[in-house]
Amino acid sequence: MTPKEDLIAWMRENPREPAGWLEVCNRLANGLEMDLAWPGLLAAGATPRYIFGMVILCVKDSARDVRRVPSKQEAADLQAVKTAIDRLLDAVSRAQLLNEGASFVDMGIPTSAPVMLAWTDEFDGNLTKGGFHSVSLPSLLRLLKSQCDDPRPANAITRQTGRTDKPRVRAFVRRLSAFFVRDFGKPMPENVARIAAAVFRLAEPISGREVEKILEDLSSKN
Repeated sequence: MTPKEDLIAWMRENPREPAGWLEVCNRLANGLEMDLAWPGLLAAGATPRYIFGMVILCVKDSARDVRRVPSKQEAADLQAVKTAIDRLLDAVSRAQLLNEGASFVDMGIPTSAPVMLAWTDEFDGNLTKGGFHSVSLPSLLRLLKSQCDDPRPANAITRQTGRTDKPRVRAFVRRLSAFFVRDFGKPMPENVARIAAAVFRLAEPISGREVEKILEDLSSKN
């Protein structure tokens, strides 16, 4: 069975899947660019349905990447969160009587035991009389604050302009390349470019060299 036949079979087997997924599958099956991509993809060990699954994930994630707010606004919002956390930590540290109000909290996970939620660090990580672990509000707040330092997705787009400044395509390319590196040990830029051209029906398809440049830009930012 050829890649085209396999993907067409998937569409016939799954007619009730979201229309967007079916359209992506159709483009991978019938895109002229894919005729050049499949030999290398199959040689690397990929299957048509694997490629389709990865492409769906990358299409969804790239849409989220390009919806991110401008960097200055994002930085200001995150700083506001960190400032609020510092103020709350300071207030909690000066209100030791709050420990009298510590209570058991059921986390709602069938296999987990209840935990003692403590207001301060005094009981953090300790076992209570009933043998339950305790978790403190300050430790949770500090964890949240640490997540504000660099919240960007690993393959999020950089905000730049230029000849290859197709934000959604750049985000897609970075995410698909990351999957290829993880599973096949190499980014396969020529084939990533061909897949992007087929999926987005680019009037001006990007080249393998442009994919490499996009990945280089990402590396220089990290």
